[in-house]
Amino acid sequence: MKLYRTLDELEISGSIHELAEIHKSLISASDNYNETFIFDKLGSAKSYDFLEGKLTISTSHEPACASYNENLGVVITGNVASLKALASFFDFELDASSGEHYHWDNACDLEYTSENTLPIVVSVE
Repeated sequence: MKLYRTLDELEISGSIHELAEIHKSLISASDNYNETFIFDKLGSAKSYDFLEGKLTISTSHEPACASYNENLGVVITGNVASLKALASFFDFELDASSGEHYHWDNACDLEYTSENTLPIVVSVE
């Protein structure tokens, strides 16, 4: 699974089964949710600038916001409803083809995503 980043966008790319693990974790989010996912940093960053090694997702009281922190890496915080909405973007059909993807920030309103969030594309490798 890969986590690509530019200064203003993220892409999470993995197999259907890898993405399903993130979906399963997010769908079970509760008020004290805090999970770190590890990504492969080997290889090309494709059309992105960086390959990141980890993503930390935790609950807050605000709509979900994805950001990059030099010390923490890629971080997503959000209220439980926002994280459960985010979960649906990791839920692909078992017969999904490589390249199928969802744009999280374009599909949710400000009830679920912060206007300050980095856009995220979730795609099947």
